[in-house]
Amino acid sequence: MAAQVPSNGLNIDKGLSFPATVAAQSGANVLDDYEEGTVTLAMSDNNTSFTMASGFATGYYTRIGDRVYVNGYVKTTSINSASSGDVKVSGLPFTSKSTNNSYSSVDVGYAAGLNITAGESIGGFVNINSTLFYINVSDDAVGPTNMTAAEWSDNGEIVFAINYIVA
Repeated sequence: MAAQVPSNGLNIDKGLSFPATVAAQSGANVLDDYEEGTVTLAMSDNNTSFTMASGFATGYYTRIGDRVYVNGYVKTTSINSASSGDVKVSGLPFTSKSTNNSYSSVDVGYAAGLNITAGESIGGFVNINSTLFYINVSDDAVGPTNMTAAEWSDNGEIVFAINYIVA
C-alpha cells in the first residue's frame, strides 16, 4: 500500500516534501526554499583566467532557505602566466548577502601543488554581494592574507566546503 501524503507535506515513509516557493504562509519558521544542483566553477587572479583540469570545475550545492552549502574540488592545469592579484574561485550559485556581518568562511580540507611555505594553512572567504570566494594563506607570524597568483601553481588544487547566506 502506498503511503498517503497529507496536505501538510509530511510523509512518514518518504520524509518531508516542500514546493519551491510557499505562497500561503510566511515567517521565519516557514521553510520557503529548497534546491540542489551543480555549478560550474572558474579560477582567476585579477587579470587572467586559469585553465581548469577536466572534471575539476563542477561544484555541488544545496540551498535551504537563505543558506547555501557548496562543496567542490577545483584543480588547474595552467595559470596562463597569471602574475598579479588575488586568487579567486567564481561561479557560486547565488549572490551572497551584501551586509558586512554576512561574510562566510571557506573550509579547505585538502590542498596540493601550491607554492606556499611549509606550516602555512589554506582557507578563504565568500565576498559580500558576490558569487565568488577568495583563497587565503595563513601563518602564525602574519595571519591570513589573500593568496596571490605566485602562490598558486599550474597544477594547484583544493577541496573545499562553504556555507553562506544569500541576498
